[in-house]
Amino acid sequence: MSGGGGAGGDDAAAGARARREAFAAEHLSWRLVSDARTLASLLETLEAWRAEGRLSAIAVDFEFTMNPDPEKRRLRLVQIGVGGSGSELPEEQHLVDAQAVEARSLQRLFGDPALTKVMHTPSGDYEQWLRYLGRDADWEGAFRAVYDPSARLFLLRDELLRRRLAYEHPLLACAEATAGRHVGLTTLVEAVLGFTLAKRHQQARWGAPVLGHGALRYAALDVAVLPYVRAAVLALEEELRALGLEADARAREVHEDELAYAIELASIPVPRRKQLRGGLGRARYVARKRGGSHLVARDVNDVELRYLRRLHDRARGAERLELADGVVTLVGGG
Repeated sequence: MSGGGGAGGDDAAAGARARREAFAAEHLSWRLVSDARTLASLLETLEAWRAEGRLSAIAVDFEFTMNPDPEKRRLRLVQIGVGGSGSELPEEQHLVDAQAVEARSLQRLFGDPALTKVMHTPSGDYEQWLRYLGRDADWEGAFRAVYDPSARLFLLRDELLRRRLAYEHPLLACAEATAGRHVGLTTLVEAVLGFTLAKRHQQARWGAPVLGHGALRYAALDVAVLPYVRAAVLALEEELRALGLEADARAREVHEDELAYAIELASIPVPRRKQLRGGLGRARYVARKRGGSHLVARDVNDVELRYLRRLHDRARGAERLELADGVVTLVGGG
């Protein structure tokens, strides 16, 4: 026996699937870039559009092989989305296979301060792309002019709270209902486009010699929806600007902070990171139990010290970190 609620739920899910397939039919036009000539042609076309003033933003995403150790993850796809949401350019999704072609030339796009990169919660991607580039690359300039719709929503919400202003909007409701500081892309797409992203390919075997059609379609859809999500958040920003609220300056600070943190993570080998994190945790536990000062780590360099300070600041403890001759200690706040 089935109830009306179940049938209604089935109908809603079917409607969402239909909207997703309709969107894909209208907006998906993807191709796999797996040789140097095709990649060079893509870059030449995009840079020509930039020079003509026709291209001001691209959507960007990455797919990496799954491994608990960041040093063992491998870049597989770089997704570049062009057009969409009012752009005069044709909607295209270019899936660059980094297993088949050298993808570092894409850095010309990512580091261009005049080209907006629309990326959803990109902090983890920053670290992995830096590792892919290698230590000889300009890590500080690796990503410029990034627009993260999720981060923007939280910054706008924070500003409303700071000013004690009430403002109802479906996208702000997404931020209110989310634990932490990131709204999932599926949640944003549902609020903006009325369907959910099928995530069954999220854990695809990205290291497989040949990627299946379903995995490639999933990767293309992720960048196809981003221009529409960005447009909706930009429209909200325009509404709130009338109230004197804006998020641009703070968003730049957040991006710079996330990139700096990614540089720290990419610079410190994973075993050493675990050692530093563990030492800070043990020192904090003992300091809160007994007070006094306690060893965190020895032979700490400047990058590692910044990493420790960032971890400590995020814990919001009353203790303070002190450095002397490469030795970091945690001094109890009691």
